[in-house]
Amino acid sequence: MTALAGATGIRAVPDPEFLARVDDLVARRVEEVVALLGEVGGDPAAYGGHGVDLGEQLRLRTRVPGKRVRPRLAAAGHAAAGGGAGGGSGREELVTLGAALEMLHLFALVHDDVMDRSAHRRGLETAHHLAARRHRASSARGDADRYGDSVAILLGDLLLTEASDLVADLPGRVRPAWRAMVVELVHGQLLDVTATASPHASRPAGSALVARLKTGRYTVRRPVELGALLLTDDPCLLEALATWGDHVGDAFGLRDDVLGVWGDLAVTGKPERQDLCDGTATRLLAWAAEVLAGPDLVLLDRCRDRCLDDAGARRLADAMACAGVPARAEVEIDRLLAAADGALVGTGGPAPVAPTHRTHLGDLAVALSRRTR
Repeated sequence: MTALAGATGIRAVPDPEFLARVDDLVARRVEEVVALLGEVGGDPAAYGGHGVDLGEQLRLRTRVPGKRVRPRLAAAGHAAAGGGAGGGSGREELVTLGAALEMLHLFALVHDDVMDRSAHRRGLETAHHLAARRHRASSARGDADRYGDSVAILLGDLLLTEASDLVADLPGRVRPAWRAMVVELVHGQLLDVTATASPHASRPAGSALVARLKTGRYTVRRPVELGALLLTDDPCLLEALATWGDHVGDAFGLRDDVLGVWGDLAVTGKPERQDLCDGTATRLLAWAAEVLAGPDLVLLDRCRDRCLDDAGARRLADAMACAGVPARAEVEIDRLLAAADGALVGTGGPAPVAPTHRTHLGDLAVALSRRTR
């Protein structure tokens, strides 16, 4: 999902050591799980070459560096609530929250890869694909894909369990927001697969809600809100951060949609036009349904039926571009960024967020919505 000054990625946190501490805690928790698995006993490899070591998979997938968007945003929310660098108030709790957010994100990625049938993620073979390949290579019994899916689901379950265990150590006022975030994420994924399977075209408002729940809320709004909740329950600040987070989360999700159609494989690591081949029910497809006609509309219908090959996806992407769909997305992203900035300033009375923190949050908003990968 890398410099803040550019639009290629996301960087910058108040404390340069913060992400290292988050990564260290994630690594320590993984080793604790590996030790627990050893105590439980039973070696999957004893059943044949198709056996997958969940501990090794946890190590492998947590060591691949991501953008750490969610811990960064939690740190920004924490700073806006008065948190400082070093070992000050709530800092250890912030590291714990950052690690929990990373493990929740990995849970979501592992399960999302199963739902999307993705073969690669972050330069690695996805868990379900790897397990299915081993199953086939060893001529194991049963259905290889079902086996692969089962292994990946269990791996994701472990990640979610560890994330939840970390959050159990945080202040009580944090946990309701965490619970809401997980429910939003799961429900958003359900709406996504349901909308993609629907014979009816998605409307823009419906597609926007799906994107907000499955992406924007757990990526932007809830992390920044959770970071602030470590220190305060001030309703004015929390409302401002929540509104900012929804606008920026919507922009982040819309940028994801754009990159899913017109992104560069060499930059994103995701096959070009993959969302069109998958028939993903995005806002872009909802907008395309309003403006395409004739053969282009036929291509759109084939996209929804997941019947497009790469050549067809290329033609549809070109038709959408000519019809102004990506330009409409850029206009909407600009509108969302302006609305996000306005939420931090407020209307009447003192601004809910101090100028220094507004600047940092504004920089993060631009980086998240203007990225190229």
